[in-house]
Amino acid sequence: MNKQTWTAEVLSQIGQPRATPSAGAEPPAAEPFGRIGVVCDLPAKEAGRVLREAAALRRFGYPVCAVIAPASLPQGGGRVPFTPLDPAAPPDEALLDRLAAVLLVPSQGLAAKLALGIADNLASWLPLQALWRGIPVFLDEQPVRAPLGQPAVQPALEALYTGYLTTLRSFGALPIARGQYLLTMLEAFRNRLLDSQTASERETATGIPPAAGSGRQVITRRDLLAHPEQAAWTLPAGTLVTPLARDFAREKGIRLIFE
Repeated sequence: MNKQTWTAEVLSQIGQPRATPSAGAEPPAAEPFGRIGVVCDLPAKEAGRVLREAAALRRFGYPVCAVIAPASLPQGGGRVPFTPLDPAAPPDEALLDRLAAVLLVPSQGLAAKLALGIADNLASWLPLQALWRGIPVFLDEQPVRAPLGQPAVQPALEALYTGYLTTLRSFGALPIARGQYLLTMLEAFRNRLLDSQTASERETATGIPPAAGSGRQVITRRDLLAHPEQAAWTLPAGTLVTPLARDFAREKGIRLIFE
């Protein structure tokens, strides 16, 4: 199946995202591929747009949990199509272990904290830990860049915030654009969506999960934590190794050998 055919099939299945706002949480759902963690500290109107778009991923087996301020929750009856989490809550390792990816839509303030490595609540801890563990983090830069286009913005301030975004990309954050959340993220998870049985068999046989969007196996820093230092690890040909994993292997003297 080529990309054009696959994209058309996705669009035919999802139709238009349906907004079902509420102040209550969604009921527990099956998580065959893991959750999507949305981190968004924008005002209610903007946060609502982000969440409505991200919630469409639920149709493909990715429940959504959103780290969002209570004041930004959509108002009205019924249920919201995501699990709301308080950004001021403490770190949650169990949540991190269930994530397939993070969608990060930060304000300028949150982007600055993340670029400086400040993790003082769930909203800042979750993206940084995901990057550290090799979990995909998709970054929507638009809320940070939009105010910089104003004529009154000083060049030094513009350079500062542009630098923060550059730093986040250097950490491994992947660019994503509003209006393209669904297709960009599903393209990244393509092989697991189209061939989850085969992916499961690969992981069972090797103990190494498949790389999102490629069908190949992937090694993250977390995989190396349990491996002996100053030792060799033989991996199947074509295995992907995240940059953080390569750095960790060099630091611990772990030699990665590809068959």
